[in-house]
Amino acid sequence: MRAPPALFGPPLPGKGLTGYLIEAMPANACHPIESPPAPRNSSTAFIVLIRSYDCTFGAKVRHTQQDGYRDALVHNVNSRALVDMATGMEEIQQWIAISSVFTGEATSKLLKKVCHSDEGAHVILVPEYYLYRVINILVAIVTGILFIVKYTMRYHIWRKKRNPLREEQGKEPSTSMFNRGAKYTECAICLEMYEKGDMLKILSCSHAYHGKCIDLWLLTQTRNKTCPLCMQRVTVAAENPDLDIEGCLEEERDEGNQEDEEDGHIREWQLGENKMNQKSPHPCEHLCLDGPPLAPTAAP
Repeated sequence: MRAPPALFGPPLPGKGLTGYLIEAMPANACHPIESPPAPRNSSTAFIVLIRSYDCTFGAKVRHTQQDGYRDALVHNVNSRALVDMATGMEEIQQWIAISSVFTGEATSKLLKKVCHSDEGAHVILVPEYYLYRVINILVAIVTGILFIVKYTMRYHIWRKKRNPLREEQGKEPSTSMFNRGAKYTECAICLEMYEKGDMLKILSCSHAYHGKCIDLWLLTQTRNKTCPLCMQRVTVAAENPDLDIEGCLEEERDEGNQEDEEDGHIREWQLGENKMNQKSPHPCEHLCLDGPPLAPTAAP
C-alpha cells in the first residue's frame, strides 16, 4: 500500500522501519496523545495511526514524537487521495526528528481492523525508492525467465522441424518373426524372399531385414548407422549380443565356399559331358584329306 513520506523530518531508513501499530488517542493528535506501552526490548518500535484535519501536520507529528513513537502514519478522511504533508513553521521542521507518512482512508480502515484484533498489527514502512528497486529487480527476473522459456521453446521447435524423426531414430531395432501375409516381402540386402519363421529386424524407420544381414550392414559402419534403403540414422545398442560380426563373417565365408564348391562340381560335370559328346574322326576322312582327290567313277 502506498504511503508517501512527509516533506519535513528525516526520511525513512534505507531498509525500512518495522513496528507495532497503535491508534492515536485522541485520533487527530492535535493534542498530546497516549504514550505507547513499555517496549519489551530496545529494538521494539511503535507507530501511531493518526486521523487527518483539525490541525497542521507539523503539530500532529510533534505530539507523536513527544509521546515516544518512532513514526507517524497519517490517513485521509472520506478519500483515498494521497497528499504531500508539509508545514510552514520552520521551528517545528527543525525540531521534528521522526519520519512520517500519509495514506488513504481505505488503507486506514484495514489497519484499524488489524489494530483491534487480538494479535495486533505489525507494520513495515519502506521508502518508495526501495519498493521501486525491489519491483524493478522482480520485473527483470521475471522478464529474464520469460525470455529463457521463449528461446528454449523456439530451440525445441526448430530441432523438431529440422529433424522430426529424431525421437523415432533413437529407438533400437526390434525383432519379429516373419509370417505369411506380413507387409514385408524380401530383404533388400540379400534380395531373398522372406520365408515363414525367419527372424527379422525392424529398424526405427520401419524397414525390415534379415537379422544377420542387417547386423553385418550396421557393423561395417563405424560411426553413423543408417538404413540401407532410406539412409536414415538408426540407433544400435553399444553392446548388443545379436551383433556378432565374427559369426556373420564366418557364415558369409562358409556360404561363399559352399557356392564355390557347387560351381566347381557343375563345371566338372559340364566338361565330362562335353568329352562324351565329342566324336572321333573316321579313318576315311584322314585318307581323303591326305591323298589326292579320287576321280569320279561312272556307273555301269
